[in-house]
Amino acid sequence: MRFILNLLGLAIAVVATMIFAENTPTVLSHEAHPARGVESKIPKERLPENWSDADVFGLRSFAEPLVAEPRVDSGQERAAFSKAINDYLTDKQSERLEGFLRDWPESRWSAALEHNLGLSKYREKGKRGRS
Repeated sequence: MRFILNLLGLAIAVVATMIFAENTPTVLSHEAHPARGVESKIPKERLPENWSDADVFGLRSFAEPLVAEPRVDSGQERAAFSKAINDYLTDKQSERLEGFLRDWPESRWSAALEHNLGLSKYREKGKRGRS
């Protein structure tokens, strides 16, 4: 009886996988397969010139959405943030974001950027020490 239940469970899992696999679009990006030269059909993300907090929140290149603290930022800070984000979205170098945080340590975006940088470093190096 247990064998039949296991077999039935496996059959359901296979059918569900086939159904969901048909509805999932496959996108091969150039970064994932540089030797193949396959171009991504997803446009590169960039912040628009007159961006809002919602535009930043909607960026998909970060592990967690960027949420700003509820303060007003200066025009210089907005310009520096926009440049840092767009540079990061172009080359994925965390130094771009770290440079912004060095120059603007009290920015309303600091907590969100620090959090995402920590997550990316955790994923790169793995967990260290005991939990």
